[in-house]
Amino acid sequence: MHLTDEQSLHAVTVHEQGFGAQVIRKSEYEDVRFERCQFEAVRFVDTRFTSCTFVDCQFTDLTLAGSTMNGVRFERCRMMGVNFATLRPMFLDLGFSECLLDYSGFAGMPLSGICFSDCRLHDVDFAGTQLEGADFSGSDLRDANFNRANLVRTDLRHTSNTAFDATLVTLGDTKVDLDTLVRVGARLGLNTGLG
Repeated sequence: MHLTDEQSLHAVTVHEQGFGAQVIRKSEYEDVRFERCQFEAVRFVDTRFTSCTFVDCQFTDLTLAGSTMNGVRFERCRMMGVNFATLRPMFLDLGFSECLLDYSGFAGMPLSGICFSDCRLHDVDFAGTQLEGADFSGSDLRDANFNRANLVRTDLRHTSNTAFDATLVTLGDTKVDLDTLVRVGARLGLNTGLG
């Protein structure tokens, strides 16, 4: 199977395909399931993904310029260095489960209610991101940047390596584990005697 410009795919499964070094413009993918596919140096420009699922896929040097993702789920995908911030914010609805997202960017995005379940998010940029009501359960957030992010009602329990400067984020009913509370408190100069 080939992915092409102005292509329309509906209710199909794309299985074990490799896509590389191409630009795909103004295509529409609705209710498409991608399984064990590889995307290398693929640029999606002004492309719509609606109710799509990516399972066990790998993404290298992926571009999503001006594209939309509504009801899109990623499961056990490897997506290092993807700049999701180039997606159009309208109707944005994403979810990630057991994904590797190191060095990816979500800066300034409206991601209220998003779920990052059991993901690795090392050095991910969430600066200025609306993460109200987000769920990071089971995720590793080593060196993630949350500066100026909205973490109101965000669930950071059962995460590892979670740390942020509480003076640089918006908090309110934010759920954290004791380990995170100790790390955040230490950044404020508090000594809980627990860490």
